[in-house]
Amino acid sequence: MDQSEPGLKKFIFWLLAAVLLTPLWVNSRFFFPFITTKTLYVRLVIEVALFCYLILIASHPQYRPRRSLIWWAGGAYLGVVVLASIFGVNFSRSFWGNVERGEGIIMLLHLAAYAVIVASVVASEREWFRFMEVSIVVSLLASFLAFAQAAGVPFISTSTTGARFSSTVGNPSFFAAYLLFNLFFLMYLFWRRTEVGRRIAYAVAWLVFLGTLFGTATRGALLAFGLTLFGLFGVGVWRSRERWARWGAGVGVILIVSTAGVVWLSREARWVKENPVLERLSSISRTDITTQSRLAVWKSSFGAWREHFLLGVGYENYNVPFSKHFPPAIYRDEGSQIWFDRAHSIFFDIAVTSGLAGLLSYGALFAAAGIVLWRRARTAGWDFWSVAIMAALLTAYFLQNLFVFDTLASYLPFMLVLAWLASSDAGIDSSSRATPQWLSLGAVKGAFGVSLAVGLIVFVFRPALANRTLATAVKTGQAGEVGAATALFEEVLQYGDYQRFEARQQFAQFAGTVGADTRFDASERREALAAAIRAMEQSLREAPRDVQNYLQLMELLNTAAAFEPSNYERVIELGAQAMRLSSSRPQLYYSLAQARIGQGRPAEGAELLEKAVALAPQVGEARWNLGAAYAFAGDREGMAREFALAEQFGFTLDNPQRLNRYLIVYSKLRDYQSMAAVLERYVRLNSVTAADTTAWARLAALYKELGEFGKSEQALRKAVELDSRLRPEAEQFLQLLRASSSAAGH
Repeated sequence: MDQSEPGLKKFIFWLLAAVLLTPLWVNSRFFFPFITTKTLYVRLVIEVALFCYLILIASHPQYRPRRSLIWWAGGAYLGVVVLASIFGVNFSRSFWGNVERGEGIIMLLHLAAYAVIVASVVASEREWFRFMEVSIVVSLLASFLAFAQAAGVPFISTSTTGARFSSTVGNPSFFAAYLLFNLFFLMYLFWRRTEVGRRIAYAVAWLVFLGTLFGTATRGALLAFGLTLFGLFGVGVWRSRERWARWGAGVGVILIVSTAGVVWLSREARWVKENPVLERLSSISRTDITTQSRLAVWKSSFGAWREHFLLGVGYENYNVPFSKHFPPAIYRDEGSQIWFDRAHSIFFDIAVTSGLAGLLSYGALFAAAGIVLWRRARTAGWDFWSVAIMAALLTAYFLQNLFVFDTLASYLPFMLVLAWLASSDAGIDSSSRATPQWLSLGAVKGAFGVSLAVGLIVFVFRPALANRTLATAVKTGQAGEVGAATALFEEVLQYGDYQRFEARQQFAQFAGTVGADTRFDASERREALAAAIRAMEQSLREAPRDVQNYLQLMELLNTAAAFEPSNYERVIELGAQAMRLSSSRPQLYYSLAQARIGQGRPAEGAELLEKAVALAPQVGEARWNLGAAYAFAGDREGMAREFALAEQFGFTLDNPQRLNRYLIVYSKLRDYQSMAAVLERYVRLNSVTAADTTAWARLAALYKELGEFGKSEQALRKAVELDSRLRPEAEQFLQLLRASSSAAGH
């Protein structure tokens, strides 16, 4: 044995174990901190591990990958994904993915490399136990952080998802999927390791994970776990040879059935209604908003799949067919999610992006895992519970994925399971094969080193710099530093990497916001809008089938029309092109209508908004927009009707932004009486604080214009009462008010 082998193998072993720390990493200095931090970390560690592994197998063939049914199935799936992407709508997006998900074919390749190296390097059962225990310890830390967030521990960052546990994973559904693996790892270790102390520790950790899983309030994962556990215990009662195990499984079945029955029968009880998790579980029905949205998205996905039945549209390109088949039913209000890059179901995600071939190859991967488990049970003497627990793990993972999709938190333990199965299913030992002399040459190893350096620069360091700059640009823009933010966004785009699309979208949102805000310098607003428009036009050239590029560019041009009215005609041209890609998106009609109204053609704007309302009649914002268009077209009756319907459908006068929208319409109509009425209703319905004294100040000014001087003085005093800093200006206004009142004979 080469003296370098033990040290190098041990180093690779700990690098592979270190990858399992991924769910803990979060850094707010990155854009999409819960995703980007983990993505860059995984790429970095796996690339270093791959370099070391290549050096190891150059001299030690016994560590080279061995044949396994798992690898054939996994290779087939990866091959189909690549083939579908080559013939898909945007191979660049398929390969690189995006910032929000941090995937793409490049991540699949990293994960495949990880699984192969683990299966080749980790040999003994004790080493596999260590890997599972590393995953469990990481999951325990994540669980404790989740409980600390829920308890409001001061030095722990607050949860981004309210009452639902998300920990450092950042999303309750993804966290729940991660916990599922570790719950079954604990069950497997509990069965395989007989030391009393370890079993007690495993049992305690299992209860902690169960409580954490409950805290995520993720219905898909909880149902998958409950159903799988019920099936596992049920089969255990029938097949287990150990009497105590059969009795334990029977008790488990009774507990699961009785718990589910009590919760369901008590679904109207107060103790269920006041518990967010139990309430979510007991309220599953076709009338539930989440359920309705999922069903609408899946129906849309099925339509998209039929158009690209065999190979789909390419990995990571779900957004394109989704826009074409956009279901207006999921658009309910201003806060609705309207841009989907996943179907929230692994079945439809694969069907749309990789077609029937992708579904079959993905299914083959699970079939291969099942065959390997069956073989081991029959030929290697594995006991019933060892096989059954791992089969239950794969079943629970597959079932919960029917309602969500993978992230690194679930990918990594899944790769660990596949590597474990492949290792146990390994074919002929490769140690009998001679090592080609050229593999041991220094030049070859040097080439490996150069490849590592290039990979780290391209896949880790350069994307990290671009992402950090993007995060800084976003924060600078939020701070109101228009010029500095514009320069930073343009700096990000100079990197030219795969993150440029999200960078341009963030630039567009920033420029659109400041461009419409007259508090900022006009030249800075104009410059920001012009730069963002150029950026979005570039995105449109690079991804001409992405409707989001059209809509964001249209919105920017509408805003910039305040400086250049000819932009309205460009909006009309872009809208016609976008309609061919997505005719069922109400937002496109909104932007087109805004352009027509800006051109002084409100009747045409109203016609467009009538189509938007026909698509989404339940959306209060759509109703309000139509009412405003009717107002500009001179149809006061239509305006009043749609404004009333807007409020009925949730567009209530409960924030300053909506108040301003009403005031702008009435101001253009010179209807000061209605302006005063809407302000009166606003201050009556809302608890107006010092942060919103402008409502009272505006009301004072309007009352003065209407000759209601007494009401004007009362409103002004109310504004001063809320914010004493207004007193000097208020005194001057009162002098003018009294003079006007005297002149009017009051």
